[in-house]
Amino acid sequence: MSSRRAAVGGGNSTGSLVFEVNPQGFREVMKAAGEIDKVLTRELRRSIRTSAKTVMQRMQDEVRSGSYKQNTGMRDQIARSLRVQIATTTRNTGVRIIQGGSALPENKRRMGKVWETPSFRHPVFGTSKFVSQDGHPYFFKIAGEGRQEITDEVMKAMQRAAQAVGGRLA
Repeated sequence: MSSRRAAVGGGNSTGSLVFEVNPQGFREVMKAAGEIDKVLTRELRRSIRTSAKTVMQRMQDEVRSGSYKQNTGMRDQIARSLRVQIATTTRNTGVRIIQGGSALPENKRRMGKVWETPSFRHPVFGTSKFVSQDGHPYFFKIAGEGRQEITDEVMKAMQRAAQAVGGRLA
């Protein structure tokens, strides 16, 4: 099993936060299930997605928590920008939890990544004065805590799928 923790950025500065769990044999089992039975593949994906969404929900709860004087909706926007992805390509394989900047308004696309840092500086609205603000790390800490939970559920789902197609995992 491998896992990846990365801040991924394309050709622009928006970047995304990505946490990935890639159990051994994941791609092969998903491919075999898809070739044999579409319903099996759908159930396999549903089971895997459900386990990852429980961890994603904890991330959303964490980013929305805390006390703040003024609610600008930023925390809720960051929480809503989280998503689960099941990738089976040769380049990206595994279960991924992604905070994608494209789900945020244009002028706030980097905030999910910024919010993950211990502290950051920003201008006070309507002025040229800058202030420091504590970040609210919510992503990798919770993802790391949920890694084993996701991995266990993925392995169980893969075992069920392998048995259904007449094989077994090594």
